[in-house]
Amino acid sequence: MYEMATGRLPFDGDTPVAIALKHIQEEVIPPIEINKNVPEFLNDIILKSMAKNTAIRYQSASDLLEDLNDNLEVGTRRKRNNVEAGRTQVLSTVGMDIDNKVPNLRTREPRRIANQSSGKLRSFEEKYKLESANDKNYKHPKKKKTGLIIYIVIMALIIIGCLSFFGPKLYYKFKQNPNEKVEYQVPDLKGKKLSEIVEDYKAQGIEVVQNGIEYSAEFEEGAIISQSQEPGTMSTNYKIDVVVSKGTKMVKVPDVEGKDLKVATYELQDAAGFAIETEEVVNEKVAKGIIFSQEPKAGEDVAYGTTIKLKISLGDGKETVLMPSVIGKSLEDAKKTLEDLKLTVTTKTSEDKSKANGVVISQSYPQNQELKEGDLVEITINKLLITKPISVSLDGLTTDVFNEENKTANVKVMACIDSSAYNSVHTQSIDKDDKTIDFEVNGYEKVAIKVYINDKMVKEQTINLK
Repeated sequence: MYEMATGRLPFDGDTPVAIALKHIQEEVIPPIEINKNVPEFLNDIILKSMAKNTAIRYQSASDLLEDLNDNLEVGTRRKRNNVEAGRTQVLSTVGMDIDNKVPNLRTREPRRIANQSSGKLRSFEEKYKLESANDKNYKHPKKKKTGLIIYIVIMALIIIGCLSFFGPKLYYKFKQNPNEKVEYQVPDLKGKKLSEIVEDYKAQGIEVVQNGIEYSAEFEEGAIISQSQEPGTMSTNYKIDVVVSKGTKMVKVPDVEGKDLKVATYELQDAAGFAIETEEVVNEKVAKGIIFSQEPKAGEDVAYGTTIKLKISLGDGKETVLMPSVIGKSLEDAKKTLEDLKLTVTTKTSEDKSKANGVVISQSYPQNQELKEGDLVEITINKLLITKPISVSLDGLTTDVFNEENKTANVKVMACIDSSAYNSVHTQSIDKDDKTIDFEVNGYEKVAIKVYINDKMVKEQTINLK
C-alpha cells in the first residue's frame, strides 16, 4: 500500500541487511508528505499498519479491511451525491477519533460516523439506512460485487508488504537459495563482549556462535579472543565462530634455583606454561650451567605465560681448552702455541743427550688434558753442555808490548759463559812471534770473552756456542 500510494519503497539501502535494520530502527516517512494527493484516511491506515509497536497495529486482516471498506465506500458515495447535487461538500473523517484523529483501534463496538449537519455520531447501520433513503439505487457495501474485488486486492497488498518486510530475514535465516547469497564485510569482533553483541548481529542476519573458551591475559573474561572469519574480508557465510576468554589464569612459580637449565625448562615451560629468559653470569661460587637466581621468586602467583628470568652460572668464566703436545718443538714455537690458548708458560732445562739441544723434551700436562684458560703449564728444554774450541787473533795487539827488555808477555782470558760471572778460562806466555792463542770453553749457548796482555785488556769478543 505504501509503494502504491507514494511510488517508492518505504525503506531502501545498499544491502538486505541495511534494509532490515531500517525496518527495525527507523520510522517511515508518512505517505502524505511524499504524495500530497494521498487521502488522509489512507495515510493514517498505512501508518497504523506499519507501526513499530505491534499493539498499535491492526490485530487482524478483517479489521484492516473494515476500515478500508468504511472509508472507501463512504468517500465514493459522498462524491457521487455531491456531483449529483452540483455542489462541493466537506467529508468527515471516517474511522478516526474526532479530537486527535487517531484511527479506531477496533473496540468491537458498532462503528460510528459523524453527521455532517449536526455533528451527531451515528452507527454504521444508521448510516446505511440514511443513505439508502436518499438514494433508492443505493446498495449495501457488503452486497456489492466490487467488494470481492477489493478484498482480493487488499489481501494481495498485505502479502506483498509482509514479504518485503520479512523476506530478507527469512532469506538469511533459512538460506533457501544458497546460490544467491549476498556478500557482506566481516566485522571485527575481537575484544568485544559476546553477551553484548549476539542479539545486535542476529538482527543483521549474522549468527555469532561461541566455539571454545580459553584463558587469556590480553582479553578480559567474556571477551572474544579470535574469530573463524578474518575481519574486513567479504563473505557469504553469515555464521562466525568465536573463542571467548576465561580471563587471566594465575599459576604459582616453582623453585628452580640450584637446578640445571634442562630441568628448569621442563618445570617452568613444559609443565607450567611459563616463558623463559636466560642470562649467563660469571659466578665462581656456583658450578657452570646451574641456575642461581630467578625472577619472579618461587611461590609467587603470576599470570599464566609470564616470562621467568633466570641467571645461569658461567663458573669462573674461563673457557676449557685441551692441552696440545709441544714436545720436540723449539722453545719459541712451544711458547707461542700454548700462549695462543691463553695458557701461562714456564720453562726449565734438563740434559738429554739423546735429544736435540734446545727442544722441548717434556711438558707438565699430557696431550688432550682439559685445562682452563690461564692455567700454568711447565715445559722442559733440553740443554746440552757444548765444548767449543776458540782461537783469538793477536794481530796488532802486541805492537807496544815487546822491546829489548821485554822479550815475553803474559796473556789471560776471562770468560762469561751463558750469562754467568766472568772467570779465568785460559792463561799463557807469548813472545813477539806468537800470532794467536787457542783454548776451549764449555757452555750451552754463548760465551763472552775478554783478553788481557800484561794485565791490560786488549780485546772483547762474544762467541755463539751452538
